[in-house]
Amino acid sequence: LEQDVEEHTDETHVTVNREETEEIKSSLPPYQITKLPSKVGKPELHLHSFAELGGWVTDVVKTEGPIHLEELIRRIADAAGLSKVTSRVKYTVTQGAQYAKDNGFIKDNGEFLWPADMETPVLRDRSALPAASKKIELIAPEEIDLAIQKVVEDAIGIQPAAAVPFIAKTLGFSRVTEDLKNDILHFIDLSLAKKSIVLDGDFLKKNED
Repeated sequence: LEQDVEEHTDETHVTVNREETEEIKSSLPPYQITKLPSKVGKPELHLHSFAELGGWVTDVVKTEGPIHLEELIRRIADAAGLSKVTSRVKYTVTQGAQYAKDNGFIKDNGEFLWPADMETPVLRDRSALPAASKKIELIAPEEIDLAIQKVVEDAIGIQPAAAVPFIAKTLGFSRVTEDLKNDILHFIDLSLAKKSIVLDGDFLKKNED
């Protein structure tokens, strides 16, 4: 972790300082988990009105959005003191989310729920989240794109494979599995396709246009 990571080609020598990447990571705002009132579980969750549920859903989305629907359901279930997420719980929270969406409190993009007024997400430090929440599929593509842009910009120029561990750390992952590596390389391709970053020879660089 204390050594520099170096990439070589016949004509180009690019150095990426790992200590700088660690500093960038620690400077990100920590992911905040919503604190919901104890009344969420009293009475049973499904006995609350959709308006009440929609209010709690909105609170979570405003604090944690964009947030995956699966994470939202888990957050409400935890607040209700439920150890297991049943089909009834999923239905109940989903209906609460639909109420919040129908009333303009939140919006959705695929499986992710956003605050109604949010256009661009904030890149957050997820390193302190529980293991169940540390899945790349639970992070909005737009936030992953920001992590990729951050790593590429700070590295000045870096090859895709070399960027993977830095992107993973920026997103809060301490270990890069083969599956995670492939997922991140896929998201790098998506960032290239939308021109968030550009490929200059073999190196990823910031899009200056």
